Amino acid sequence: MDAETIHALADGDRGAVEEAVTIAMQWLRYRAGHYLRQEDLEDIAMDAIERAAFAADGFRGDAEPETWLIAITAHALGDEVRRRKRHAPFAGSLDQVRSDVEDGVCVERMVTDRVAAALAVEALNADQQEAIRLVVMDELTSTEAGERMGMPAATVRSLLSRGLQKARAVLSELGENEPPRSEVHHG
Repeated sequence: MDAETIHALADGDRGAVEEAVTIAMQWLRYRAGHYLRQEDLEDIAMDAIERAAFAADGFRGDAEPETWLIAITAHALGDEVRRRKRHAPFAGSLDQVRSDVEDGVCVERMVTDRVAAALAVEALNADQQEAIRLVVMDELTSTEAGERMGMPAATVRSLLSRGLQKARAVLSELGENEPPRSEVHHG
């Protein structure tokens, strides 16, 4: 994809639209394909393409055209996550939750939460993701995680702190509740 394709998108050029849809769908399948139906992914992709076509005249070339389109697609996905959260059902009792789960009512909420979590993790750099995985998910101490990552425990604690702070900010931006603060083992 190049700048010409972006501007052709604004003119409704069929080839430009097809190329943009392909890029948006590849990104969406990778990021949310396990959580959303194909029809939902297609709707989000088309929303992103409409947004891109509308904004194409303002494309200045500061970013790579594909990166620009993916950013628009990510915003469209985030908007869909927020929309679903606003319309998520409320279950008042444990019996109601069980009934809703059996009826499939809560599945959309689970999907929305997983997509939001995936977007939050994606916002982190690779070291932050690894530190969080080792300390929070694998329950290693920061010393043990540091040994595996080849860095001091203090660096791991810093990566963990900044990574969790950034993930909370992304979830907050998406309108999600802040994730619970995990215990960090400093051993």
